[in-house]
Amino acid sequence: MRILALDTTLSACSVALLADSEIVGFETARIARGHAEALLPMVMQVCAQAEKTLADIDRIAVTVGPGTFVGIRVGVAAARAFGLALDIPVTGVTTLEALAATAKPDTGPIAAVIDARNNQYYAQLFDGENRPADKPQLLQTEALITLVSDAAASLTGPGADALAAAIAAQSSCRSPIIPVLTPDARIIAQLATGREAQAPNTIRPLYLRPPDAKLPHARTPRSIA
Repeated sequence: MRILALDTTLSACSVALLADSEIVGFETARIARGHAEALLPMVMQVCAQAEKTLADIDRIAVTVGPGTFVGIRVGVAAARAFGLALDIPVTGVTTLEALAATAKPDTGPIAAVIDARNNQYYAQLFDGENRPADKPQLLQTEALITLVSDAAASLTGPGADALAAAIAAQSSCRSPIIPVLTPDARIIAQLATGREAQAPNTIRPLYLRPPDAKLPHARTPRSIA
């Protein structure tokens, strides 16, 4: 099984190729914008590292969100396009489970958190074996503090520092942080192994809330006297 894994959901672009349980190609770059332009060249670099072509790929794995609206859209659209063009299935992995699996906590629960701004976080709690304890959620800071405190969870993800500071400001508790800022495509490929594969056009992005950018309201045309 050869799995091409893609991630563009946050502040990085990451691509990996797994062949028979071994990572044979990997590229990653920290970028704030330009995921769409960076992705295809990185895919071709990874295939070259592995001495494979796109025709050798059996499955696509992709992070479906939550994350930035544009980043999610780029990754999911690319996964669909590769899947349809190559006639192969696609497996979706949430950004939060990829962050938690990348952190690899030794023991105890872990909360993967992404700062969604406006006093909100995308978050998901996992047990000590990285099994989901709940679904991905969009939570207010206060509600997430309660969730993390009750579970005595460590924190990971690009929202971990801000959430830990908020927890410390409310109490004497200190939440351990496992620093992982972006998903690792190598981990995404491994997570996809053995999971259900889907037809490319059935993969859906996980936004959790509408985009912040709004289309301008159409102006009411003025009548001509």
